Amino acid sequence: IDIAAIKADPRRKALAILSGVTALFVVLATLALMQRGGETAIKYAPRLLFPGLQQQLDMLAEIDITDALGTLHVKGSDAGWVVAERDNFPASIDQIRATAVGMSELELVEPKTANPEFLDALNLSAPEKKGRAIKISLRDKTGKILAEAFFGKTTQTSDSLGRTGVYVRRLNENQAYLARGYVMASSAVGDWLAKNVVSVGRERIQTVSSQPVSGAAYTVTREAKDQPDFRLVDIPKGRAIAYDSAPDGIAAAVTGFTFEDVKKASAFDFSKATVVTTRTFDGLSVSVRVIEKMDNGEKTYWAVVAAQAESAEAQAEASLINTRAKDWAFQ
Repeated sequence: IDIAAIKADPRRKALAILSGVTALFVVLATLALMQRGGETAIKYAPRLLFPGLQQQLDMLAEIDITDALGTLHVKGSDAGWVVAERDNFPASIDQIRATAVGMSELELVEPKTANPEFLDALNLSAPEKKGRAIKISLRDKTGKILAEAFFGKTTQTSDSLGRTGVYVRRLNENQAYLARGYVMASSAVGDWLAKNVVSVGRERIQTVSSQPVSGAAYTVTREAKDQPDFRLVDIPKGRAIAYDSAPDGIAAAVTGFTFEDVKKASAFDFSKATVVTTRTFDGLSVSVRVIEKMDNGEKTYWAVVAAQAESAEAQAEASLINTRAKDWAFQ
C-alpha cells in the first residue's frame, strides 16, 4: 500500500478509511452470527425418559398414582384390572394403556431448573410432602418398579406431532425437564374407573318416565325413531311446553351415562329416590334411581342402575348392564 500516495490524495484517503470501516463491520457481523449460532445450537439431544420400558410393558401388573391426598392402586389380575381403593371396581383399560404406553414414549427435550426451591413453580414438589406433583409408578407382579416419575405442569401448546409438553423429574434427583409425549398424568379417581356400565344411544330411546321424590310424575315419548323431538304426555290443562324440543333433555338423560366416583350401594338409602326409567324401541328398560347427598358442604348426586328385558332381543344387554351395575352406586 502506497501510504504516501494516500496522504497526497484526499479522495484516496477517504476511500481507504471507508474500506477499513466496512471491513470492521463485516468482522463484527460475522462474530455476531457466530455467537447467535452458538446460542441457538442444539445443546441437549432429546432422549427417552424411560429407555427400554416399551419392551417391559407386558410385565406391567400395577399402576400407583399418588398425589397430596393419597395413593390409588390400579391392579391387574386374572379377573381384570381394578381400582383397589374403590372395592376393586373395574378400571379403565383405556386409561391404563394411555398411561403406560405414554410413559414408555415420553421424551425429554430440555433440562430446566435443578434448584429444589423452584420445583414447586412447576408443580414438581413431592406429593408425600404435600407438594403438587403427581407421582406415577409402574410395577410388575413382584412389586418391582418398571418406571417411576413426578409429573408437574403441562404446557399450553403441542409440537408438530401433537405431543403435549409436561414438566417431569425423576424421584432421586432435583433436575427438572420439559418432556414431550401423549401421556396425561391424572390422579382423579374418575379417570381410572371403567365407564362402560350402560350406554343407550338416543336413536334407540322411545319413552322416558320420571317420578320425582316430590311432585307429579311425567313421561316423554315419540312414536318412531326418525321423529326428531319427544313430546310430553298428558300436558296439564291450560299449560304448554316452552318449546318443541324441551322434553329432549329429559329423554337423553341416560345417554352417555358417566360418573365421577363409585361406592357400594349398601352405603346409601335409595328408598326415597327420584326414579327415571328409559325404554327403547327394541325392548330394553333401564331404571336409574337418584338421591341427593351433602359431601363436605357440597351437593352430590348418587345413582343405582338396573335393567330389565322386555323382549328376547334385549335380554343379553340387560344382563350385562346388571352384571356391571349390581351392588354399586355411582356419583
